[in-house]
Amino acid sequence: MKTCGTCRKTKPLTEFYVVAANQDGSPRYRSDCKDCHKAKAAAIQASPAGRARAKARYESGGKERQREYYRKMRSEEFFKWRARLWSNRWRVTVTEDELIDLWDQQGGLCPLSGRTLGDDAHLDHVWPQSRGGSHTIENLRWLDPVVNVMLQDMTDAEFVTLCQIIVERADR
Repeated sequence: MKTCGTCRKTKPLTEFYVVAANQDGSPRYRSDCKDCHKAKAAAIQASPAGRARAKARYESGGKERQREYYRKMRSEEFFKWRARLWSNRWRVTVTEDELIDLWDQQGGLCPLSGRTLGDDAHLDHVWPQSRGGSHTIENLRWLDPVVNVMLQDMTDAEFVTLCQIIVERADR
């Protein structure tokens, strides 16, 4: 439960937007509830100053510049892009340097298949998230995308056992 800083009502945490993660990985919430936040945003957008800002942003091509920035980052700064995606998706901080170090530790190879990784490589949880694995760099690895899709939420041991069964079946 949390008390909204605007309406002063005590509400469950699901009624507050998550804005970031604390150092320990726990979520940090806005001080105002979702209802109050939406009301404030609507009031700002309805005001003359809010409409003027939106018009200026539209006329200056702000959205297109942002899209171009992201396109460029995706194509030219692979690790920075992936760090940003992972951090935003899981609300944890994973840096570009950490991802580069992880890539170097693996030698640019998938640890399960030994295949050379490319710019389509997937970040994967070593211990599956569905089984309590964390989203931190210590629980991450780069995988070949085909291997990652096949792995799903299995542990490495379960995956290797399944692959052995498949090979035995194919040999018959």
